[in-house]
Amino acid sequence: MKQHQIVFVQASAGAGKTYNLAKRYIELLFKYNNTDIKNIVALTFTNKAAKEMKYRIIKYLKQSVLNPKTSFLFKDFKLTSQEIIVKSCDFINNIFEFYDNFNISTIDSFKNHILKSCAINIGLSPMFSVKQDYSKNLLVALDTFLKQSVTSNNLQNILLRQYMSQYLIKNFSWFPKYQIYNEIEQIFNKISNIGKGLTFSKKYSFVKELNFKATTIINKVNEFNKLLKKKQFKNICKTSSNKILQYKIENLVKMQIPKIFIETLLKKQSKETTLWQTINKDIKSFCSFYMKHYYDIYASIYSNVINEFDKQAKQHNVVFLNEINKKTSNFFNDKNITISEMYYRLSARYKHFLIDEFQDTSLIQWLGIKKFVEEGLAINGTLFYVGDKKQSIYAFRGVNTNIFNIVKNDFYNFPITKQYLETNFRSGKAIVNFNNAIFSKNNIQRFFRTLAVDKYNNSVEYAKLIDTYSAPKQITNKEQHCGYVNIKMLNDNNENVLSKIKVTLIMYIKQIIKRFNSQDIAVLCRKNKEVEIISSWLIENKFEIESNQSLNIKHNDIIKQIISLLMFINCPFDNLAFASFLVGDIFNKITQITNIEFEQFIFNLHYRREKKFIYQFFKITYKDLWNVYFKDFFNQSTQYSIYDLNILIIDKFKIIENFPNSKVFIMCFLELVNSFEKDNFGLRHFIEYFNSLQEDDSLLFVKGLFSKGIKVMTIHKAKGLQFPVVMIPFLKLFIQKGIKNPYPYYYKNKIRLFNINKNIALFSKQANKLYTQERFNLLQTELNILYVSMTRAIYELYGIVPNQNSNLYINLVPKQFSCNNFISGHQESYCKQTFNEQVILDNDKNGYKTIQWHFKQQNPEKQYSLNMMLIYSLSYIVTIHSDKINESIQTALNIVQKKLFLNDLTYIKYKLIQIFNLKKVMQLFRYKKSKIVYNMKTIINSTGKILIIDKLIITNKRVIVLTYKQIYDQSYFKQEIIKVLSNIYKNKKVNIYYLDLENIKLNIIE
Repeated sequence: MKQHQIVFVQASAGAGKTYNLAKRYIELLFKYNNTDIKNIVALTFTNKAAKEMKYRIIKYLKQSVLNPKTSFLFKDFKLTSQEIIVKSCDFINNIFEFYDNFNISTIDSFKNHILKSCAINIGLSPMFSVKQDYSKNLLVALDTFLKQSVTSNNLQNILLRQYMSQYLIKNFSWFPKYQIYNEIEQIFNKISNIGKGLTFSKKYSFVKELNFKATTIINKVNEFNKLLKKKQFKNICKTSSNKILQYKIENLVKMQIPKIFIETLLKKQSKETTLWQTINKDIKSFCSFYMKHYYDIYASIYSNVINEFDKQAKQHNVVFLNEINKKTSNFFNDKNITISEMYYRLSARYKHFLIDEFQDTSLIQWLGIKKFVEEGLAINGTLFYVGDKKQSIYAFRGVNTNIFNIVKNDFYNFPITKQYLETNFRSGKAIVNFNNAIFSKNNIQRFFRTLAVDKYNNSVEYAKLIDTYSAPKQITNKEQHCGYVNIKMLNDNNENVLSKIKVTLIMYIKQIIKRFNSQDIAVLCRKNKEVEIISSWLIENKFEIESNQSLNIKHNDIIKQIISLLMFINCPFDNLAFASFLVGDIFNKITQITNIEFEQFIFNLHYRREKKFIYQFFKITYKDLWNVYFKDFFNQSTQYSIYDLNILIIDKFKIIENFPNSKVFIMCFLELVNSFEKDNFGLRHFIEYFNSLQEDDSLLFVKGLFSKGIKVMTIHKAKGLQFPVVMIPFLKLFIQKGIKNPYPYYYKNKIRLFNINKNIALFSKQANKLYTQERFNLLQTELNILYVSMTRAIYELYGIVPNQNSNLYINLVPKQFSCNNFISGHQESYCKQTFNEQVILDNDKNGYKTIQWHFKQQNPEKQYSLNMMLIYSLSYIVTIHSDKINESIQTALNIVQKKLFLNDLTYIKYKLIQIFNLKKVMQLFRYKKSKIVYNMKTIINSTGKILIIDKLIITNKRVIVLTYKQIYDQSYFKQEIIKVLSNIYKNKKVNIYYLDLENIKLNIIE
């Protein structure tokens, strides 16, 4: 058993990772004695991958029950068909009965689960909330630090004397608050991704020491220049020496040091030679000092700001998403908790671990998992991890392919069994063969020779990079379709290249949609800017599209107009916001007045140079429109919550009815509003919050939208996905120049922040080594991104290659493929799949998404949702007059319809009428002055437990409880309710009724 405790599966693109992970999971259940689902943890990198893996496992277990003989998973298990059926049934029942033990989730979810179980050990409440956006809190922490620096001499020294003197070397603005923020935000992200503590030197005043070193160099250069006057090598060094003397300190601190100072030009032993060598040594020391200590002041400020940041987070009981890995990795290091105590708190003991996409695991993520794996291996558990170094494209998140070597080093006592998945089940043969040729070890080596990679002189990094592309070539199975590859090289210059790409792309798409549906096509781009360009081209040519831009509510015209109206309501003096709403489609549709008229109205005001605000003239010119559509918002907006205000806007302007295609965007927007209001308040704050959201923030994207359009997305978004047709309109490969500072350098188990650039690397061996290493890392990331983009296609792959000087893709293509238009394979007519419109269902927990009911085929999930809708409707009916039953029902339904945007409430109305036809129910709801009635009443028992009563009725002699939810333990429920209510309403009898919504019956709970 021990020789297979750790298994690494190297799986290239399309090789069936999910299948092998699901197969391994089932193998653990069947072949390892006493293994239960609660002993297995499977970790993925996306929620979609986790759901897919769960689906596969359940599917394979069901197949084994229905027909064990045909199930290929069990051929090596040495079990009879009956044994397979019995065990599979047991495992399926176990999964559904104890679904919480079905531990298949993302790494972030797993870490969050761990953090919640042991939150008290690090000073957090177990009820902490996880937030993604930390920027507001970090900015507040910085503001606090700046205020404290006014009264603290120590902080004044850090901020005013040290930081400002350094800042003013290169900058001239005052006061540089946001410059500081940008720097500490970068440090915050780097530290969060790495998980190590930050260290810095307090010994030096950076500018003072830098000036001293620079002055020393300048004095020696000046002395050297004087010696040169009588020497024959005067012309060789004079120009470079004069550059330093001319600009003095400014040139040195900007690292603009002539390259000649790195050379040993003076070979004869003399006074000049000795002085030259001394200058050379001083310059190296100067550069090394600059590299190591430039960020000390930023690190010092950061350490003060982050203390305040952590303090605020604890006060508000918040953990930010990018800190979860850091906090969980420190559990065991800081001896906050033992692994035994951890398992006790989790009520589980993990033994077997499966990790998907291991190349995307960062060091800090691994540190948080390692202790669990270590404990599992110690009790004969296993580690099964699947990955492909060629698909590692998240270097900006602290991910590095060295993670594979770290696992070997961490568990060197356990031999690692390595498996290769060589068969590509995704792509056609022509596509696989093309990628095999491009990304083969021999071709990558040839490519490096064209780049003169040897000049970097780092054989270790070179070997690592070559090893990444040393996996065996992929093969296709016998039944694999032919496939098609079309790579077109453009010879146009840079000025014409965009228009040429556009023409070529549109031409290809027009040909492809004759054989494929639009949604079968994916256009992959490297940057968001390219996504925007391609999206605009496709929209211009009347193609339907689905892109980050098209699914982002910030880019939806209706949402933009709602935001404009909110901005006007918040500040009536905002002429631009009010004008934007007036000329928009929402107001045009509801008033049936063309936007041209309103444009003319606004233009005339501008032409007359009126000094009043637009709304003041609008009130006079369009008095009726003002009174109908704006007056109430203008006068009463502060009376509403932000969510209710938006509901009123949507209702007033009939936005859902007039713009049904934007319905899902509106629901997503309302969900965002609701989420904001949980922790914040105020319309102004919401507008600031909405505008501050980054373009790639997940809160802004409509989820579950199924589009008929061509998919346009970045390569990073496409990772893990596959598409029938893939098009890469900007097929190129660049070597990025420089290093993104600050550069995190490991120093005594902590992180020092270095400032490295090409000029420093010339004079410092340490900087040169790090600079070269980073160049290799960037090169590998670029190659990996290219590999990911070219392995997403199932049937057809298209690439358009701009012929630009810096495009190294041209060098990467082997000679046999290097022609202006390389074509391989055959285009075929594939059967178009029927497009089914997807219905976005609501789980009814929040009630903000689109809800569509189909009552003909009921299922338990829908029945549950119907019951919840009935409960929600009943919550708006307090009491009823006997002659106004229908009116009360309709009033409640109108509220529900406005709140949840339901299309049809006929069935709900029918059920409510049935309910109130019961005399006993009607007696409970009938209006009486002597009754006190509460709907959805919250009470708290002596232990602090919260109980919610659907309906509580207080009469002179009785307390009546009416519950609509099914009670599984009625005696316990009755005991709890009576215990609390008897203490509150003494000398009154408590009666409890259960209204069965399915069967329309009223039962008393005895």
